[in-house]
Amino acid sequence: MPTMWGRASSTKDSVTVSAFDVEHGALIKPSFGYKIEYDGKTVVISGDTTRDERVARQAAGADLLIHEVADIDPALMEKFPRFREITDHHTTPEQAGEIFSMARPKLAAYSHIIALKPGQALAEDQDTSTIIARTRTAYDGPLVAGTDLMSLVIGDDDVTVRDASGAAVFTD
Repeated sequence: MPTMWGRASSTKDSVTVSAFDVEHGALIKPSFGYKIEYDGKTVVISGDTTRDERVARQAAGADLLIHEVADIDPALMEKFPRFREITDHHTTPEQAGEIFSMARPKLAAYSHIIALKPGQALAEDQDTSTIIARTRTAYDGPLVAGTDLMSLVIGDDDVTVRDASGAAVFTD
């Protein structure tokens, strides 16, 4: 894997993992996204990043694009101005929607979801409906928000999402 800024890749047992630079904001360097390829299937993981078209280029036509997202209530940012540093180093739902629209993966999925609302602890189960709705202003394709123990299975013709119990909750 990378030992310096830039791209690096490694192949083992027909699985290729490539790292590529992403922009995680002015205070955090370096930061990387990852592209995993195996048997004609492609998964791209954005890593921690702001809106970065390099993610879209790496994920163009991918089976699965996993992206981070941050949604902090404006009232909290007013009360706690340092929260702006968080949003300055992550991707808004609208920005992620733009990346998804450029890449057009079979499935877009959120992971590393930062959702801060007044009166809601970060560790609580997050309501992602607002994040999904905001993403939909820029992206109309298949989209799920990750949850603990969710699995994403890439088959020959589709991508299936299973919840913690193993029940299919989405098939593309």
